[in-house]
Amino acid sequence: MADGTKLPPLIIFKLKNVPRISFPSNVFVRANPSGWMNEIEMVWWIENIWTMRSPFSKPQSLLVMDSFSAHITDSAKQHLIEQKTNMAIIPGGLTGRLQPLDVAINRSFKAKVI
Repeated sequence: MADGTKLPPLIIFKLKNVPRISFPSNVFVRANPSGWMNEIEMVWWIENIWTMRSPFSKPQSLLVMDSFSAHITDSAKQHLIEQKTNMAIIPGGLTGRLQPLDVAINRSFKAKVI
């Protein structure tokens, strides 16, 4: 968030069901056959995690995302509108420049988990 607070992480496993192991209480865990964010997971994230943001940011918010297909579905857009959230979409090919964590941390994390 712009004020430095962080929303809880979401881990999506490439499984049919969430593993029956103990996860930290502040980590959300989901599972789907592809192991990727999709339209269903995106709407779930908006409804369950994005709504946890500070009440001070709720009158109007800005969410910056890359152009991944799950981020820009009509249902995701509609849910964000309902949450009074404007979307700013990073054009394809610029993720490495505009989302350094995606390159520096997420890639390493995914390589070790997969």
